[in-house]
Amino acid sequence: MSFAATHNLDGRTLTVDELWAISAPGEKVAVTPEGWARIKASYKAPIDAATDGRDIYGLTVNYGALKDQKVAGASVEAEPNRSASIKFNERQMRIQAAGLEPYFDDRISKMAMVIRLNQMAAGYTGMSEAAANAFQEYINNDVCPLIPSRGSEGANDLSMATHIGLALMGEWDVSYQGKRVPAAQVRKQLKLQPYHPFGMDGISILSNSNVAEAQSIAAVKKAEHYLALSPVVIASSLEALNGNVSP
Repeated sequence: MSFAATHNLDGRTLTVDELWAISAPGEKVAVTPEGWARIKASYKAPIDAATDGRDIYGLTVNYGALKDQKVAGASVEAEPNRSASIKFNERQMRIQAAGLEPYFDDRISKMAMVIRLNQMAAGYTGMSEAAANAFQEYINNDVCPLIPSRGSEGANDLSMATHIGLALMGEWDVSYQGKRVPAAQVRKQLKLQPYHPFGMDGISILSNSNVAEAQSIAAVKKAEHYLALSPVVIASSLEALNGNVSP
């Protein structure tokens, strides 16, 4: 019998084995005080830079070829800039989330969220405390966004990770208690506060390789399982040859 545990994320010490263990149903996470301090500092850095009048990619200006277009003014946290930032972030989730079935299994989805939350705790994403809380709530309640396994062209898998953001907003479907259900329904059932991506949340949710990393770890663990099992399979096969085990 296995017993669920709570694992501490500090952005520094998470191992592949612990990440794999966390991805199992019932396993929970808690961000350490040091991790929360880094999340707060990471969020504040681009906000302060924008206040100084700098153009911040994905915060005050648009992406790619549209980088010369203004998204929000220097005081990003003040209205109407705050609402403009949220509107921009939500639109990015909606236009980037595209893909084809089959969906990844729950363990890959949960691992992807743990990877990103741990990166937040490392202090390098610029994401808000609200985003960290939203990720943690889904992880700890085994709410796994449905992530299409096909449709992305590169390792940065923008379209894949964006489905997590869309589900956090309550606008996509999730796997919950063995069923596919609308994220909005699960959020209401669990009495979760609405989440609206703000500031650097949008670009930091969609522009990272957490889903690809989760896939890689799942592949490594599958290979480890096959390697551990192969001596038994070989021994069983030899025994099946009329007891001839001399080779």
